[in-house]
Amino acid sequence: MPSKENINSRAGWSVNDWCRSVGVCRATAYNLLANGGKAAPKRVKIRGRTIIVESPSEYLARLHDTQVSAA
Repeated sequence: MPSKENINSRAGWSVNDWCRSVGVCRATAYNLLANGGKAAPKRVKIRGRTIIVESPSEYLARLHDTQVSAA
């Protein structure tokens, strides 16, 4: 597991690492990815593997901004 200091300096996260950092289960992450839209984390596929390229803190901040602007 990555150290707390380096969590935002990574280029990409495995689904498991990203889920652990955000606090959601794998099923929720894959549902977000499948449904797309503004709530989906940014990701790339490399030879069948999903790499999430948006840090957990960036994702949560973006999600928060989206919800605040919608209210």
